[in-house]
Amino acid sequence: MKAIIPLWEDSTQEAIHGHETFLQEIPAARNVRLIRNVTAPSLTVYTPDPSVAARTGVILCPGGSFHTLPHWEDLEINGVAGRLAGHGLTVFVLRYRLAPTPRADEEFMRLASSSPIMDAVKAQSRVARDDAFQALRVVRERASAWGVDPGRVGMTG
Repeated sequence: MKAIIPLWEDSTQEAIHGHETFLQEIPAARNVRLIRNVTAPSLTVYTPDPSVAARTGVILCPGGSFHTLPHWEDLEINGVAGRLAGHGLTVFVLRYRLAPTPRADEEFMRLASSSPIMDAVKAQSRVARDDAFQALRVVRERASAWGVDPGRVGMTG
C-alpha cells in the first residue's frame, strides 16, 4: 500500500504537483520519466504487509543532480521501494524541491549544463538537504502511524 503526504504542513496536494514538469524526451534513456520544477516536496509511503512488518523505516532520496528526479513510479524507485517493503520495511520516497528550470523541454535541454542552471543547482542542494532533514523529522514524529519505531529510521540516496 502507498500514500503521498506533503512534507511541509503548508503544502497542499495541488501545490505538490501543480508546478512540476515532466521531461518528455530523454536522449539516453527509454521508459524513464523525469520530473522537473518540484516546488512542494512530499513523501510517497510504501507500507509492508503487516505479517512481515519489521517496525523499521527507510527514506529513499533518489538522485537527479538537484534539477530532475525520476518519477516515483518509474525505474528502480518503484522496484526498490516494493522490494524493501516486501522485506518488512516501511519505505518513504522523498520528492525534494528542485532548482527551477525552463518549462519547455527544448530550452531545458539547451541550458541543462549552463552556468545559470548549475549555479541554481548548487544553491538548491541546501534546500534539498533541508527537505531531507524535514523528511526525517516527519517520519520520526509520525512513526507510530506507520508502525515504525522512531529509533529505527534510516536514509539512503
